[in-house]
Amino acid sequence: MREQITYSVLKYIHSPGLGESLNVGVALYYHSSDRYDFKYSLDLQRFNHLYEGFRITFLKSYLDNIRIKALNLNHRQDKFPLPNESEKRDFLGVLHEKVLGEDETVLQFSEPLLANIGGLNSLRSFIENIVPFYTEEKSLLIKHDDKFLANKFKREVKKGGELVTRKITPDYVLTINELTYRFDYAWQNGTRNLVKGLSFNLSEKQSISNKAFLTSGYLNTILNSEFKKDEYRFDFLVSKPKDKKLYKTYDSAVKAIEDISVNKVIVPENEIVEYSATTIKELSK
Repeated sequence: MREQITYSVLKYIHSPGLGESLNVGVALYYHSSDRYDFKYSLDLQRFNHLYEGFRITFLKSYLDNIRIKALNLNHRQDKFPLPNESEKRDFLGVLHEKVLGEDETVLQFSEPLLANIGGLNSLRSFIENIVPFYTEEKSLLIKHDDKFLANKFKREVKKGGELVTRKITPDYVLTINELTYRFDYAWQNGTRNLVKGLSFNLSEKQSISNKAFLTSGYLNTILNSEFKKDEYRFDFLVSKPKDKKLYKTYDSAVKAIEDISVNKVIVPENEIVEYSATTIKELSK
């Protein structure tokens, strides 16, 4: 799966007059998941060999602060997508406004560029080519988690226009026998279809099993209650673990959910686009 990103290189400009600069970080915007990130070199000792009296702690604190501000963009309500190359300039405007002011320090962001990256390993290689001595942190990898799957559905159905998106309810909460279960979205076409990202992209068998048991347990509660279950359909957007050794556990987890006799649809990650297109078609009637 290829990932489209917009990126801007953060340069340490030691001598503007001489044009001397070093790449120290890169700001990234992941189009598919509507996420911002900032990566920087974790080995700054090389600066000591280049510039006499250079203060590593000063640069490190600046980079830490930039990263925090970049990640905080993911919590803003006025996030804006970057759907095409003509709008990539907006990315630099956000960086200057919210992350690092233009010409504020010897650190400056470059003009944004677009790239298409294939897979996590390719993303690491891409960043390493920009930022020397870059070291990835596992917690910062692009995660195909529940939110990622839900956001993919959201981005796809937006293509149907305002008429469609107005008919989709976000954050739908279902309560059965005092138990609540939150769904990412709900839409109706005869039945009320409750959409939930359900990622099994986990690192351990037990974690996958626990998630399957929780979901199937809730569905069993619905099945055995007097709830008007025929009026609802449960649409689960699922993803596999990255580790192929966990595929059998994943298959068992999905089967445990499929075996519960409630109206439901299991949508693998590679079929979310097709499922979203069907949603658009139904809501456009």
